[in-house]
Amino acid sequence: MRIGVISLGCPKNLVDSEVMLGLLLEAGHQLVDPDEAEVVIVNTCAFIRDAEREAEAVISEILENKGNRKLIVAGCLPQRRGEELLRRFPGIDALIGVNEFLRIDRIVEEVARDSKPLISISRPEALYDHLTPRALGTPPHYAYVKIAEGCSHACSFCVIPRIRGRYRSREFESVLAEAAALAESGVKEIILIAQDTTRYGIDLYGRPMIADLLRELARIEGLRWIRLLYSYPSRIDEELLRVIAEEEKICKYLDIPIQHINDEILRRMRREGGSEAVRRAVEMAREIAPDIALRSTVIVGFPGEREEHFEELLDFISEAEFDHLGVFIFSPEEGTPAAGMEDQVPDEVKRERYEAVVEVQTAISLRKKGKMAGKRVEAVVEGVDPETDMPCARAEFQAPEIDDLILIENLSREEAEGLKGEFVEVEITGLKGLDLLGRIRRGR
Repeated sequence: MRIGVISLGCPKNLVDSEVMLGLLLEAGHQLVDPDEAEVVIVNTCAFIRDAEREAEAVISEILENKGNRKLIVAGCLPQRRGEELLRRFPGIDALIGVNEFLRIDRIVEEVARDSKPLISISRPEALYDHLTPRALGTPPHYAYVKIAEGCSHACSFCVIPRIRGRYRSREFESVLAEAAALAESGVKEIILIAQDTTRYGIDLYGRPMIADLLRELARIEGLRWIRLLYSYPSRIDEELLRVIAEEEKICKYLDIPIQHINDEILRRMRREGGSEAVRRAVEMAREIAPDIALRSTVIVGFPGEREEHFEELLDFISEAEFDHLGVFIFSPEEGTPAAGMEDQVPDEVKRERYEAVVEVQTAISLRKKGKMAGKRVEAVVEGVDPETDMPCARAEFQAPEIDDLILIENLSREEAEGLKGEFVEVEITGLKGLDLLGRIRRGR
């Protein structure tokens, strides 16, 4: 059967899509462009309302030109909204939740032979392992490895625990086995992901195991870079930072979503550790690994955020000088405690605060990047950047998809495509917007 898969949302969702692809291929199905498919699967995100809108738009577009195709809507949106989706989009042939992706091959067969809509949404407990088939949706030189599923934090603004269930770690040896298999297949960079990577192992082994995992991953032959995303501030400790600093293969890069710095707002957000944990994580990271690149995210316009709270956040952003910073406008998600809180911030004030953070962070980024001219860095060629139409590469301080790039001035488009996935030495020459400019040093 010809099957097309559309994956929406974050890298964690992409891994689920890749597992579905692997299972479908193993079952003998043919993967094609959705326009040519007999069955279209849309793996959805529902973290915030904007993500739901994106998924709904994709569903609507497919239904407008559905023809004889079957449509399966999978993942977070069905898990969150259930049969409500069928009432809104009666042309959907199946709704499957986040627990069902491991049996997608059987679900496709059911949908193909039955005209009645199928609904399969159950308690989220699924967890793939190294034996689960998987077909990468990323370029062949890097891959995401999901080390845990679900979340046991109780952040007042977040629906993930309700959608994805409790935090559950994969077995230590399973992660190592998957990483080794990826390296053997040609993957040079693995990116560890989970709702909270620093919580890894506590549920299985009684203590955090992320530092141990990183050390063992660094022993795998063939891997060049190992990157860590989604680290919770209060769980970043000296052991983890020393592993990052000491192990050559581990990228000197740490993603610490802080969300805010004011203690009253962090308390309302139900963020563990408060501002002390945030400041300690940033200071300790810079002390133990001076060259580390720090990425973070913040939320502006959270209920109760007064002007003095926001000014404190702006001051901290200026002080911390993050290398990369994502900014989110608070979204009152249905069913979360934050949605029902008093003192909701007006939309126009949220937008003003968003723009103020962007302005401060842009100035920081331009200043820090401006100092890089003349430096030589190791980078992996990523082909041609679709936005600038220039050959591009990425250094260890740049995660794929979410960070800026190095635009290569002395490489043709054809050379860039031919070198895709290869590691080269680049001399930084300047800036183009927020991207770095550089020249490959040839004849090494």
